[in-house]
Amino acid sequence: MNDSWIVLEGYEEQPNKTYLIDQITSYSESLNELENSKDLFQFHVKDVRYLKSGPLRQCRTIHLSTGDKKLSPDENKLLEMNKKLPKTCEFLSTLKLKVDPLNMRKIGRSYVTILKPGGRIFPHSDTYQEYWNEVDRFQFYYTGHIDVDQIIGKQKFEIQAGFFYFFDHKQIHEYHNRSEIDVYLLVFDLFKL
Repeated sequence: MNDSWIVLEGYEEQPNKTYLIDQITSYSESLNELENSKDLFQFHVKDVRYLKSGPLRQCRTIHLSTGDKKLSPDENKLLEMNKKLPKTCEFLSTLKLKVDPLNMRKIGRSYVTILKPGGRIFPHSDTYQEYWNEVDRFQFYYTGHIDVDQIIGKQKFEIQAGFFYFFDHKQIHEYHNRSEIDVYLLVFDLFKL
């Protein structure tokens, strides 16, 4: 991979705020829906640099709607995707209420990623746009394994099925699936109040 990706722009070393929120047990309907929809997963981004430099993320992703009332053409496509994944959208709402019980915060970006055996997400920080100062990020692992590395700010965080994290996206982070299973990960942002 060459340096054409913006991987550390805006990064400043600071204490890591990542922590495990909870271990969720009720998510099988969403996971089954995702496993039966593998054909919907595509490159994380549709950027020509994927062809020229190789992806920053060796994964496939389904992007979900942000719930914005002013819909762009891309957002309309996301709404169509949501109709194909009702159990996953319902589960996303359940997770949101776990961290926003008064339902006051708007969802920003949200997506589900599959990291296949041998796949990597290379080191980067999410700091290069103003957006990253406006949101908190959360991660939920549908599947996990001891042989999946999640390194956030030089610290390894365990990946097991049902683990729900507050994720400090401003840290340098990377992932490597050294297991023999597909890792399914739901990521969503909530705008700060």
